Amino acid sequence: MVDEELIYEAQRILHDRCVWWQKTSMELFAKSATEAGERSAARAGAYKSACDILLAAVRGDKEILKEFDYYDE
Repeated sequence: MVDEELIYEAQRILHDRCVWWQKTSMELFAKSATEAGERSAARAGAYKSACDILLAAVRGDKEILKEFDYYDE
């Protein structure tokens, strides 16, 4: 049995982490900490992708989910 509330909670957590890393990245770039800012931006992007992948799966959007499967041969 799938607990949709837990799935949406997981999606919310991923989204919140994405937003946190985006904010951290912007703060680091403002301080001219370019390398650390780039690492934070990469983390934000990874969380955003995970969030979008999970949300597409929950919604049953196979077309969007397939777009994320760019490592598939």
